[in-house]
Order: sequence, then C-alpha cells, then structure tokens
Amino acid sequence: MSPKNKKLITLNSRLWRSFILYGIVLLVVLWLLQSVFLGTFYRRMKIAEINKISNRLTSYYGEPSFEDLLYKESLRMGIAIQVVDKDGKLLYPVSFFESLNTPRIDPEKWIEITKDLVKNPDGVIYENYHKTIDATTITSLSHLGGDLFLYINSLIEPIDSTANILKQHLILVSALVVALSLLLSYWMSKKLSEPLTDLKQEANKLAKGDLTVNFSSKGYKEVEDLARCLNLAKEELEQSLSFRKDLIGNVSHDLKTPLTIILSYAEMIRDITGDNKELRENNLDVIINEAHHLTWLVNELLDLSKIEAGMAIIDYENFDIKQLTKFVITRLKPVITDNINITLNGPDDCIVFADKSKLEQVIYNLLNNAIQYTGEDGYVEINVSLSDSKIYFEVCDSGIGVPNAEKERIWERYVKTSNHHSRHEIGSGLGLYIVKTILTMHGLDYGVKDRIPRGSIFYFSGKLGL
Repeated sequence: MSPKNKKLITLNSRLWRSFILYGIVLLVVLWLLQSVFLGTFYRRMKIAEINKISNRLTSYYGEPSFEDLLYKESLRMGIAIQVVDKDGKLLYPVSFFESLNTPRIDPEKWIEITKDLVKNPDGVIYENYHKTIDATTITSLSHLGGDLFLYINSLIEPIDSTANILKQHLILVSALVVALSLLLSYWMSKKLSEPLTDLKQEANKLAKGDLTVNFSSKGYKEVEDLARCLNLAKEELEQSLSFRKDLIGNVSHDLKTPLTIILSYAEMIRDITGDNKELRENNLDVIINEAHHLTWLVNELLDLSKIEAGMAIIDYENFDIKQLTKFVITRLKPVITDNINITLNGPDDCIVFADKSKLEQVIYNLLNNAIQYTGEDGYVEINVSLSDSKIYFEVCDSGIGVPNAEKERIWERYVKTSNHHSRHEIGSGLGLYIVKTILTMHGLDYGVKDRIPRGSIFYFSGKLGL
C-alpha cells in the first residue's frame, strides 16, 4: 500500500491502544508475581525473618530475661528456638514436653553445620528437606558465646492452597481491571485528544478560506501553545492577504496611470504634433519619464522577490557614499522637477565598507520618497557624516510629515502613509520595506523623525567605516 493510500491511526485510537497495552502489561506482571515468583519470594522473606530473629536474640544473650525472651519469641512466631552445646546437646528447653515439639538434630548434619559456622562466625542459615514429614525447614545456627549456640528451626509451610486461592481471586481482579481499563482508557484517550480534534476542525475551516475561525483550547499547556501559534499564523495569513490585496491595488493603479499617459502622448505625437519638433520632444520626454517610473516599479517588485526568496546577499566593498549619493541624484533627474532643490552636505572621502549596489538602492528609495512627498518649496536636504567608522545618513523633506501612529508601520510591506489626500501618492508601498531589509542585513539602525518646523527626516546610522 502506498503512503498516500495508507490509512493513518487517529490519536484517540492510538492513546486508547496504549492505555490498554499498559493495563495488559500490569496484569502480566501481577500474574508473574503471584504465580511464578510467590514461592521464591516467600522463602526469601522467611529466611530474612529467621535471620532477623537470630540476630536480635543473640544480642540479648547474657541478660536475666534471656530465657523468657526465647520462650515468648518461640510462641509468637510459631518456631522452634533451642540452645545447644558444641556437641548438639539440647540445653533449652529443658522440660520434656517442650523438647517433644522440637525436631532432633541429625549428628551428621550437626558436624556439617559446625564446619560452616567456623567459616562464617556470624551464623549460618540453610534449608533442609525431611522425607518423613515431606516438608522443608529453615535452620539457623549462631554462636552465643563459649560452647553455646542458638539453634532456630522453622517449617516452610506449603503455600499451594494459598496460591490457588490467590489465583482465583486474581482472575476476578483481572476481569475487573480489564473492564475498567477499557472504559477508563476510552474516556481518557477521548478527553486527551478532544482539544486536538477541535483544533483540527478549526484548521480545516481555515484551509477552506474561513478567516473567522478562532483557535481556542481549555486543555493542557501544549495544546494551548499550539492554539496560540495557530492564531498567530491566522493573523499572519490575514495580514498577507490584506497585503496582497493592497499590492494588487497599488500596482494596478501605478501601472495603469503611466501606461495611460504613454498611450495618450504617443497618440498625440502621431495625430497632433506633426512637424512641431518642440512639442514632439516634450511629449517624448513625458513618455520617457513614465517609462522610467514603470522600470522603477518593476525593479522594486523584483527586489522584493529576491529578498523574500532569500537570494539577496551582501557583497562588501569600499566606496565613497557621498559620491554614490551624487550618482543617485543624477539617476533621479527625470523625476526632479524645476521646483525641487536638493542639497547634499557632508565631507569628502566618506569611505565606507558595505554592499554598494544595495546602499544605492536604499539612498534611491529614500531620496525618491523625499522628492515625491516634499512641500511646495521643493526642499530636499541630504546630510552625510562619518566619525569613528560610524556613518550617519539622513534625508530631509518639507512635506506634511508622518503621523506618530504610523512611524513603525510605514516600514512594513505595502504600507503607505494615510495622509494620501495631502501628498502625491505614488509607489507600491514596497520602498521602505526594502530599505528596512537592506539596512537590517547591514546591521544598521534606521528610523523616521519629525523635522522642525515641518517635514520628515529619514535616517540610518551604524558602523560602516574602515
């Protein structure tokens, strides 16, 4: 089956199966502990218990109440506790009836035990199977002092009947656990996956173009973080769609106007000017200027495409930024009218280390912006300074300025100032975004501030010198 046709398992189903598997593993472990390891566990516990009693009684040897303690401990635990000499002769208990309840020590076994005791002075514990009674006992022998030894013997009671009872009880418990696991795992898996299911449904609506969706979740933190990220993605999508709409509107307007002018003046050249050379040249100048504007607009779109595709790279070189500014002014002569007065201030030999073509684009956009939006006096001033390898570059105009509320937004894509009724609206709204991107790539600061008494100052600054 190909990956495209493969049916994926839902999160709800996967969680439900995981909980069921977890319950089964717990039951298997429980059955192993109760059925397979119960006997071994019982023997180990019994040996540990005898060893603990032996150590405690040995520590009380020599006390006046030692014999009473032996008697009480023997009754309490139901085990045989004796004191014997080095030959295995019984010294306690001394009464006939008490001695009948304790098994006799096999002489051969006694010799073997005493040899082991020499190797292990702290005491020995061993198991002994008695054929006559078909039972196993645990025997402990520890040295009390002198020729006296503490001998403890306990019968390991058969646990088969107890194990059978536990097995029957375990069957009922297992059935109940399985039933509860099915119900609880289904409820828990559904509860855990429900927030993600809700997000998926909202995401499907968004994929179909419904931008009114709201990703919300009252689940756990990770789902809330995911919902927050999806809401941010939706907002970015809304903004991108709005940007695209503005771009189409701006570009359509900016393309239509010069094309209409070019067409009109071309028809005038054909139908009206005739042999009037002066009128024909004026009309051709208009056509050339509008063609320049179209070229500038297309170049902005191409530059934006390169930036967003990650193809824009910095090619550093040494150059004179003041001379570069003069070249940009020359490039802009077709759009500089007679009433525009451009002043360039700054020392000679302002050598910087940067990408020359990209800074040319920055200066071009800032200067073109000032030319288009300056006041009726046509004031445009460029100030350049270089100190301690730090450049400061500003372009001033005498226009109506930029509202404080829009000083941050104008650097975004497709955004232009809202004072369109007071300024000559031109451009796609991409120029300042391209400026911001290039300056950011160079690590420079940038911004816009008010000019006193009127106008705006667009600037950038930072380390670019040698």
